[in-house]
Amino acid sequence: MNEAKFEIDAETAGIVVETLKKTIAILTKERSEIEQKITDANAKLKDLKTKLGITDPTCKGARLRKGEADRLITSYFTAAPGKGFSISEIAAATGLKQSSVRNVLIRGKAKYEEGTDNLWRLRKQT
Repeated sequence: MNEAKFEIDAETAGIVVETLKKTIAILTKERSEIEQKITDANAKLKDLKTKLGITDPTCKGARLRKGEADRLITSYFTAAPGKGFSISEIAAATGLKQSSVRNVLIRGKAKYEEGTDNLWRLRKQT
């Protein structure tokens, strides 16, 4: 295979090397500044979630407290009374996994009912 050869004088080579070093230094500084901004934004987000009491049930390792999934699903239903929702809609809106939503709905037959349209609703309390 033929390799292309080119000649460059020592002065030009030195200028190119110095220019590349300066560019790398500038980009490294910018990257550090961006990483710091990301770290600050993540800290603010975490602080805000803590103040608002928002939990992130979708993150790995996080486990909901007993009854928390049921409370999330019930509050979702009460926001739109009488309306039916599919398991995937509930999961997307609450941030729960579909399997968790399905388990809560099936185990809570006294509280939830599945309509003939395959949508789930809060059971009417009598």
